[in-house]
Amino acid sequence: MKKCKIKSMLDTLVMFCIVFSFYVMGPIQISMVVGGICFCIVCSSKKASKELGRLLWTKTGQYIIMGQCFVFALSLTFPVIHGTLDLSYTKLLISQLIKIICVFFCVACLDTRGKRLSYYERIFVRIFVIQTVIQVLAFSSSTVASVVLHFSRATELYEDYGGRRGLALSGGTGWPLAIVYAVAFLLYTRNYIIPQKISLKVVIIGLMLLVGVFFSGRSAYLGILTSILFFFLSSKKVQKKLKTIVGFLWWLLFGGILLVGILYLVAGHMLDTFLNLVLPWAFEFFYKAADTGQLSTGSTDVLFDMWTKIEYITFDNFLFGDGLFTDPTTGKYYHRVDIGYLRNLFFWGLVGTICFYVAYIFMFAPLLFRAKGETRLFIYIFILTMFVLELKAMTVGSAHLPTVSVVMWLLLAERVNHGSFSKTI
Repeated sequence: MKKCKIKSMLDTLVMFCIVFSFYVMGPIQISMVVGGICFCIVCSSKKASKELGRLLWTKTGQYIIMGQCFVFALSLTFPVIHGTLDLSYTKLLISQLIKIICVFFCVACLDTRGKRLSYYERIFVRIFVIQTVIQVLAFSSSTVASVVLHFSRATELYEDYGGRRGLALSGGTGWPLAIVYAVAFLLYTRNYIIPQKISLKVVIIGLMLLVGVFFSGRSAYLGILTSILFFFLSSKKVQKKLKTIVGFLWWLLFGGILLVGILYLVAGHMLDTFLNLVLPWAFEFFYKAADTGQLSTGSTDVLFDMWTKIEYITFDNFLFGDGLFTDPTTGKYYHRVDIGYLRNLFFWGLVGTICFYVAYIFMFAPLLFRAKGETRLFIYIFILTMFVLELKAMTVGSAHLPTVSVVMWLLLAERVNHGSFSKTI
């Protein structure tokens, strides 16, 4: 039993480092360090090297590598065609590819004997609960915040938002972190809401994820909405769904009170700041609706303004873009647009954008065709979530945290299921 707990703690540590990939020294991130250690293990262990070889020979592994190489080649081609030589997108993809290679080494080294995919999915949820605890502690203590900011390098975000964001021990503390919190809600629903009876523990985990969103990014709320969709579309019987909803609401009332009490004990001296600084931002939509009657936030106002930049897409650049990812004069985003669809259209036009998105979906294909029931539905809901988030900022295949996370999920699915999804839930 003690040995199992140690292995579980080690798996949790590895997944935390790979997913959040906080900085260690210079450009070196912890995922690269862990990947380097696993590379050494693969080189010295026949079992690990055999597992790596098997992962590389699976269709999933091949599709991931081929997709990344294809997109990398495209990112070089379009700037050359246009004569801009803007390699900023290529640099982003190189950094992401290094982390994906580290994921291959790490997954090959994990001891998956007797473990189901749900074991690793629960660990994924667990590391977000841990991340929430870190954010709460950093919010309540300037000493903890200074340590976290040293490894996250999110001082600018932290200062811009008055200390309510940039508190995560992660290489991505803004938009990327919000995306993976959305993914965490999907996995939470898949592993805690759909298959088992609702308990106080289950509700507390959900509330901890919600508190994490308060400090990471409100876009993660989409993960809650798509999780609800996932729940209602699942194969769980209607009667059991109703029972789950009633049980969840009952424990939510009790769990909410309990969590507020815990937060008061941990960060009671920061309660006023939390109520006046964090909550008005986290629920700005409702606060603004109550005060002014307008159903909007500062972020949605900026987003709608960015969508007007679609006027920069002309007949000449619609098909093949401008070959620019960043503005050569200012160094900022080209046309100062965050929206994923528009940034891709500006860079490589409709042709490149379609190729890019197809390459992303392509890596799901081997498991999607073999998956059954909730697993297949989960993949569809996940892809839907990513493409909806692309409406706000770059998400699909270019945001490191969610891309690395989904690659790890796909490779773990290959390792523990060996081509069959009968053991998934």
